[in-house]
Amino acid sequence: MPTRLRQPLQAPAGLNQIWALDFMSDALYGGRKFRTLNVIDLGNREALAIEVSTSIPSVRVVRASTSWSRSMASRTRFAWTTRPS
Repeated sequence: MPTRLRQPLQAPAGLNQIWALDFMSDALYGGRKFRTLNVIDLGNREALAIEVSTSIPSVRVVRASTSWSRSMASRTRFAWTTRPS
C-alpha cells in the first residue's frame, strides 16, 4: 500500500466555513445508553446543534444536516470526525 502524503490541516478563516460532525455515546446512571450527534463550527468551536437519541440512523443524520445547512446563508463544508468509542 503506498504511503499517504501528510498535509497540514487548514484552519478556517472565519465562522460557518467548516462544521465538524461528531458522534458520541454515553449511558445514564441506570444503564440506558444514548447517542449524540454534535455539530461544531471549527471557526470558533461553538456547538451549533446536538441531536440526542437512543439511536441515530443515517436517514436522521441526512435530514438533520440538510436542515442545518439550509439555515446558513454562506457555503459550509462538513468535516466528519472519527475516533474510537
